Amino acid sequence: MDKKTVYTSLDNLSPIFLTMLSKKVDILLGITGTSMLPMLKPGRDQVELTNCRQWKFGIGDIPLYRRTNGQYVLHRIVRMDRSGYDLCGDHQIRVEKEVPRWNMLAVVKRFRRKGKWHSCGESGYQVYWHLWIFLSSFRRLVYRACRR
Repeated sequence: MDKKTVYTSLDNLSPIFLTMLSKKVDILLGITGTSMLPMLKPGRDQVELTNCRQWKFGIGDIPLYRRTNGQYVLHRIVRMDRSGYDLCGDHQIRVEKEVPRWNMLAVVKRFRRKGKWHSCGESGYQVYWHLWIFLSSFRRLVYRACRR
């Protein structure tokens, strides 16, 4: 089966794209927000989303999910348990707690950063997200100190 790819951004995400994801058509999504800085920069980087129906989510994965207010968001899973997933953008300190599985619509399979494609399975990327999650408590301290 040939794989088809569609280009879009979160600003333009529509039911048509969600239907395509459900039919296992991958979507290239342009980054528009700053919540995943420094890894993903708006206007420069892209992610490739794939269907997550059979996906076994883990810490470090970046799902596309829908908030209760209808907003679509890409954030990293920083903790998980039976009640749901805790998600946080790399450029944020506030964690969204207990997001249910049924809110997850897709998952980032690979990303294009500074013009180069990277798989989410690459060892360099694995080191990055482990380190970034580990340093999250220190980021909170730095942000608080900067606000003062």
